[in-house]
Amino acid sequence: MRGAMDLRQCISLVLKTCARDALALLYSKLFPAKHPGKTPYEVLNSFTGTRSRLLQNSQLKQRVMENDATKLDVSALWLLLRFCCGLSNKAWKDQSRLEGNIQKLKELRNVDAHWTQESCPEEDLEDTWNQLVAAIINVLLLGDLDSHLPSFMEKLNAAREVVKEAASPVKEVVKEAASPVREPRIHSPTNNKRVLKMIREELLETYKGKRKTVLMPIIWGGTNFSFHHHVNKTYTRTKLTLFNDSTAVSMDSDSLLENFGTSRTIILQGDSGTGKTSLLRHYAASWASDASASIPGLACVDYLVFLDCTTVASRSLTLFDIIQEILPNTYSEFKPRSIIKELSKAEGKVMFLIDAFDERLDAFTNAFKNLQRKCWKARFLVTTRPHCTPAITKVCEEETLVVTAHGFSRSSALDFATKLFEVNGSNDVEEFFSVISPYEELIAIPQLLCWSSWFWMTKGREYFSTRGKIFANITDFLLRKLCHINGKRVIAGELPKDGQNWLRDVARVAYMQAKRNNISLTESSSEIKELIKCAEQLKLRPLEALSSLMQCDSHMTGLGELNVFQFVHDSHANFLAASHIAETLKSSKKVSLKNQFEDLQKDRKKSIMIFLVSLLFEKKETVNAPMIQDIAALSQAYVSFYDINFLLELVEESSYNPALIQALAKHISTSPSRTSDLLSNSPTASYLFNGHLWLRPKELRRATALHSILSRVKPQRLCLRLCEGPHADEATRVRGHHAAEGDATAAMKLVTRAYGKDSLPDLRLTDVTISSPLSWPESLWWLSLERCHITAHLRLPPGLLKATLVDCTGLEYVTFPSSLKSIKFQSVDLQEPRFPVNVDTLVVQECIIKNLLFISSSLKHLKIKQCVIDNNIASAVGRVAASLPHLKSLSITGVDLSPDAFINFFLNLEAKNPQLRLHVESVYALEDDETAIIKSLVRSSRLPTTIKFGDSVINIAVNNCPFG
Repeated sequence: MRGAMDLRQCISLVLKTCARDALALLYSKLFPAKHPGKTPYEVLNSFTGTRSRLLQNSQLKQRVMENDATKLDVSALWLLLRFCCGLSNKAWKDQSRLEGNIQKLKELRNVDAHWTQESCPEEDLEDTWNQLVAAIINVLLLGDLDSHLPSFMEKLNAAREVVKEAASPVKEVVKEAASPVREPRIHSPTNNKRVLKMIREELLETYKGKRKTVLMPIIWGGTNFSFHHHVNKTYTRTKLTLFNDSTAVSMDSDSLLENFGTSRTIILQGDSGTGKTSLLRHYAASWASDASASIPGLACVDYLVFLDCTTVASRSLTLFDIIQEILPNTYSEFKPRSIIKELSKAEGKVMFLIDAFDERLDAFTNAFKNLQRKCWKARFLVTTRPHCTPAITKVCEEETLVVTAHGFSRSSALDFATKLFEVNGSNDVEEFFSVISPYEELIAIPQLLCWSSWFWMTKGREYFSTRGKIFANITDFLLRKLCHINGKRVIAGELPKDGQNWLRDVARVAYMQAKRNNISLTESSSEIKELIKCAEQLKLRPLEALSSLMQCDSHMTGLGELNVFQFVHDSHANFLAASHIAETLKSSKKVSLKNQFEDLQKDRKKSIMIFLVSLLFEKKETVNAPMIQDIAALSQAYVSFYDINFLLELVEESSYNPALIQALAKHISTSPSRTSDLLSNSPTASYLFNGHLWLRPKELRRATALHSILSRVKPQRLCLRLCEGPHADEATRVRGHHAAEGDATAAMKLVTRAYGKDSLPDLRLTDVTISSPLSWPESLWWLSLERCHITAHLRLPPGLLKATLVDCTGLEYVTFPSSLKSIKFQSVDLQEPRFPVNVDTLVVQECIIKNLLFISSSLKHLKIKQCVIDNNIASAVGRVAASLPHLKSLSITGVDLSPDAFINFFLNLEAKNPQLRLHVESVYALEDDETAIIKSLVRSSRLPTTIKFGDSVINIAVNNCPFG
């Protein structure tokens, strides 16, 4: 009995020390993270209902109020951990989970506090000791407190030594029971190899078994319904951009892994559907099929570990949860610590692919930190949507590289579509591609491109008139093809009422998701449960119905099969949300458009509005004047003087509805300084003459819509930048030459037609090659040509008063009108200048001029800035100025003019042009004696003069005045 009592006392002591200390460490870690800045009493006191009675015990209440973790016993710590630290409510009976081990320590404490020979007989003490030690160690390991494990093992072993002094039978019991606290077993080389071998074999089996390399649903052909496809069958390289030192560098998706450099982590960001998941699955499939040699950076990887965060439903993830999710078979045979340890030994041969980090950011953050620390030489490729990139970057232990996925480029999209058309035996892919090319998401997103291809080959081009109609037709088509409605697939005729109701149910979920901005939904989520219930009520097959309008991803996890649903792309989700709004507006006259948009995510409102306009104006009788005004008012937030593309899309989606065009025209923000005018309803608000509008090829491609807007709003300043792309390089002075160049002839015809006989005070034409004559508005006052390459005769419009030519070539082809009064040349070739006659103001800036003699004798004002002329600017300008009898002002700035040259120039000019106003700025620095001479010269002169040499300004005479 003596020995038995010693063991019981040892258990009691360990409960009051080691067990309590382990729970206190866990509490000190979890509570501040869950409730920053709050005390435990404040949290418990805020509870209502049955939880409000947790503090009825006065002694417990006093300990909680003191807020000293060192004074809390096991019962108090259990209470705080269970109700205040964000732990699961459902895992307290599962001793494979942290919660279950906390509960075990609480139960053992209760048994000890009420100990009797009947409640804990002698023969059960051994098992009680075993349970106690195992629970303490599990709390430390599962709570990510394993750094404290050595000190706790030392304390437990010390307690065990005390018990060794007891009777022999007890010694043997304790010796056996103490095994859980021995130092971790060091695997023999054979066991090490066995762990790594099993990890590799399970990864290969997972990927070859298509559990991580199959996307769904890809539906194809119309006759064979296949809900799975292997990613490599149609995989096409996507477009990626790496930002390095604030410079965007384009790369191919297969070369991504070559760019780790000294970094351990690449964050692959991109919007939904841009190919991030497909790329990771492509890597997994290639690695498993021994095709990794064709992908640089993958061939040296021995362990490619793929984690899809969307398949993990738990609120918080530990490092062990991740191992169980990825390697359930290995986890069941080996301790998770052993698995992690062997992966860490593999060093640079391990790569983790972590998909959709943003979907489980809060739950996964701590586990990811631990994973980086444990596998400190492994590499990580993480995918996320862009808004979570900064948060993930902070989680990473070292510097990261950020790469952006843009989806398909046009060439890769055509390649992908060609593969799909070839499978179906169709040869009209070029026509199909030209029709859908205006719709960027249909080109860039593989799934949408696949759907569009399938629909085209089944129905033809007549259904591809607007973006809204394309999505409406595709959605209807998918329902018919993929869903048994009333026990059959309805291929032709009107969609049955049950199918229409199902579409409304899914659209309602899409609308709610647009408010919350969540993408994926697990099968256990309230939204999916509600949809399953709706499908059953409509007598549809739930999983089939869900897969018709959502992407269903099925995964085998450590806890069994898990289905995750998400809309394939924001565009389709936004279309469905717009469908819900349209139905709501139709069914209730009390609902306003403004209220429907109020709580939507900001970045989704624009897309939803485009789809909504298309749906509303398809049946024009549903759109009244107040609703049109609401559309125009809400659209104002997405329009500025340099981008009216959104309005043009709305005009197209409305099938060019005149009432909507008129309402939108009133809300164009053509002038930031006149915002108040734009919001007014005055008759003149639609006819702004003091606005400023930029037009680029993207707007000019919507020529019909643009003409309809410009016909109603005629900005005073119109800027046409007709080439998209990078700035100029050494090969050509025309910027953007590598990108598609706009048609200057077509653009000017559109502007001329839109303005008619109305005045256009200021037109700016930039970045284009002019290879044919252009038409001009009847009343054009000021024309600027910037970075233009002129290769054909260009006759500037009659009546033009002012012209500016900057960084242009081919001036020999330009004919200036006699009406021209002012002209400016900047950074142009004036080796053989032919200045227009009748001009009274000439500005020449940053030019190399061979000869200035061909200047109109009527010139009144001449400005020369930073030019090189005949290697002797003073002499050249002096000769010209002397020959211009009407010259009133002369300005020469930014030139290298010596004091001697200036003196000769000044004396000659004073003799021949005594009324000339002169302004000279030379980069030359004066000596003291030179300063005195020039000051004396200027002050004694009759010319109004301002002189500056270097940083010194010459004090001019009282009767002189600065050049204006």
